[in-house]
Parts: sequence; C-alpha cells; structure tokens
Amino acid sequence: MPDVDFLEFGPFINPLKQAAARYKSQPGQAGLAAILEQATELSQAWDQRGEDGTAFACRLEQGRESARRGSELRPEQVGLLFGIAEQIGEESYKDEYMLMELVQAAAVACAPLQMRNEGSLRLAIAAKRFTRWDRARYGYADLVEGMQIMARLFQVDLQQYAQVEDKYRQRWEQVRAQTGDARALFDADGRQTREADWTHMVEWGSDCGSNQGLIAQIDATLRLAIRQEHARDLKGETIAPTVEHMLAQWEAAIAQDETKRLEILRFMATVGDAAIEIGEWHLGASVFGRLLRHARDANHPITLHAVAQKALCHLMQGELPACHGQLQAYPRAQVELLSGSIATVAGEFARLLAVEHACRGSLGETTEGDIRERLRAPLRTVRLIASPEPTSRTEYLRALYVAVLFRDIEATLARC
Repeated sequence: MPDVDFLEFGPFINPLKQAAARYKSQPGQAGLAAILEQATELSQAWDQRGEDGTAFACRLEQGRESARRGSELRPEQVGLLFGIAEQIGEESYKDEYMLMELVQAAAVACAPLQMRNEGSLRLAIAAKRFTRWDRARYGYADLVEGMQIMARLFQVDLQQYAQVEDKYRQRWEQVRAQTGDARALFDADGRQTREADWTHMVEWGSDCGSNQGLIAQIDATLRLAIRQEHARDLKGETIAPTVEHMLAQWEAAIAQDETKRLEILRFMATVGDAAIEIGEWHLGASVFGRLLRHARDANHPITLHAVAQKALCHLMQGELPACHGQLQAYPRAQVELLSGSIATVAGEFARLLAVEHACRGSLGETTEGDIRERLRAPLRTVRLIASPEPTSRTEYLRALYVAVLFRDIEATLARC
C-alpha cells in the first residue's frame, strides 16, 4: 500500500476564543468581546466540573449575573451575538449553549421584549442540543411568559400568538416525553423550590440599570403573576405561604442592611402587584400593608403606589371604611405637585384618584368635578414616557408600565 501524506493540522482553536479575539480589536465591541470571553471561561469550567457539577452551576449563575448587571451591550450587539452563537453551533453545541446562556442574560438587561423572547428561544434550542434539559425548560418558560405579556397588553394577532405559544409548549412536552421529566413548563417541586424560583424571578427580573423604581418591576410583576396563577389554578396550590416566606426573607434583609431598603420595597411591591393581578385581594392588602411599615418617604412613588393598591384591595373586598380611611390618611399635597413633572408620581397619583372615585361611588358619595378631567393632566405626563415601538429594555419597561397603569385605571373607573 503506498504511503499517504496526511495534512498536518495545528492545535484546535476554540471558536469562542476566535470570535472574542476578532471583536476585541474592533472599536466599540469591547462589551461583545467580553461576553465571548466569559463564554470561553464557562466552556472550560464545564470541562473541569467534576462529578456533581455544583461548582459549574455556581459559575454559570455568576456568569449570567455578570452578563445581566455588568455588560454594556446594545440591542444590535445582542442580535449580532445571536448570529455568532448560531455559527459556533455548527462546530460545537457546547460552546453555542454556553454563549447563549450569557446572551440571554444580557438580553434581559438591555433588549426589548421581542428580542428577549428570541434569546430565550435560542437558549432553549441550544440547551436541548447539548442535553441540558433543565435549561431548555427555563428558556421555553421565559419565552412563553414573554409571549403572554405581549398578547395581554400589546396589539398583536391573538390567534397567531396562541398558536405559536402552543407550539413552544409542545416542544417542552416532547422533551418531557423524551426525558421522563414530570414537570409542566411552570411547575415547581414543592413550596421551598417554588419560593426559590419566585424569589429568583423577582430579583432577576428587576431592572438594575437606569430604572430604579416601579418601572423597574413591571416585567417581573407580570411574570410572577403568570407563575402564581399556574400554581393556584392548575396545580390547586395555596400561594400565600410561599409569599409569606418570601416577605420574611426580605424583611430580614432590611434589618441586616439598611442600604437594601428601597430595592426590597421594590421586590415587595412586585409580589403585591402580582397578587392583585390574579385577584388575590386579601393577600395583596397584606403585602402592601407590610411594605408601608417599612416605607420611609411618604412622597416616594412606591409609597404612593402601595397606598393606592392597598386601598384598591379593601375596595375589591367590600371593605369600604378601610378603603376610605387608607386614602384619607395619606398626605397628598406634595405628590400632587410632583405629579406635574415626575412620570411615576403622576401615574400613581392618577391611580389614587381613580380608586378614591370608585370608593366614593361605592359609599354613595360623589367626586367633586369630572374625574376624567382630573385625571387628564397626570395621565398626559405619564403618557409622554411611552414609546409606541420600544427598541430597548428601558423603552419596553416604560411602555409596559403605561399600558398596565391605563388598563388598571380603566378597570377601577368601570366599577362606578
């Protein structure tokens, strides 16, 4: 048999390293290159993970948190990373998956909802290819939540969205059949796991960029409500004990570190709003009552929001004296002045006026003047922050906040 000359290949070069080196030298792409370098480190950590994988799980969570909090990506860079991950997947499912974990986390921080949805879908697909079934479930669940938010609050083709959502639910069902996983998409394994899942959802979903108040919480609120509704209506579970444990943990954190007070008030407002979203009025009143015990600034939008929401909960339970008393006890002169210049104060002041009008109507009293005329100025102020076609995370959160606020006010006024 004749001798055959074989080509000599050089050492294997990780495609993530190649991509990182390429973009590191390009102006304005430092954040993108950093994500690629972190994905390279994650890939190496996987190879060195050991038998139980605990160290890798911690490293993955740290990487995702860094991508969410530390990356300075723009939405167009997230889109570019989608394409890079797809190309890398042609060589390595592992590296595609590692990269998509970080890209999806970065999308949570900087991208509008539709781009986050795409990132979650790509993560689910990459995780399936690499047989990381738990992470595929996470990706599909995040995607379906996002689609439900779009369908509930924005103008979309509802029939088309329902069909697409069902398609992705079925993809998880196929994974369940393949792996023997007993959990449906939004299931949790018992109260302790559910508490951890919901706490992580609130804290992870709270915006950590320029938004530091109610706007920062609106996406997390709706996602938590979807999970709570699933637990209550489809699993027949009582959600109050889980919420109680979440609140207790956060209250303990305030006692240990005063600097966390505002952040934790945001988390508590998220839980209270999610309860109201699914009609858990007694639970909502309890949550906002506890929030108000920890509030320090009566003029802060979160305090104003808590007063209005607690009063609404009393109203919806027919507790009219409690509703009236809650509203009358609140000193509103300063927030009325601020409502002309601060969007969230304007929005929450309008919410307060709507609840007060409904309460007066239920008590057989009348509101001085035309309520819609009184609402016109504050709602005009808050409407200014909403973009009709959000192109960033901040624009998406503002649009979502305004959509939910206007929906809530209309629903409150409809009681009269």
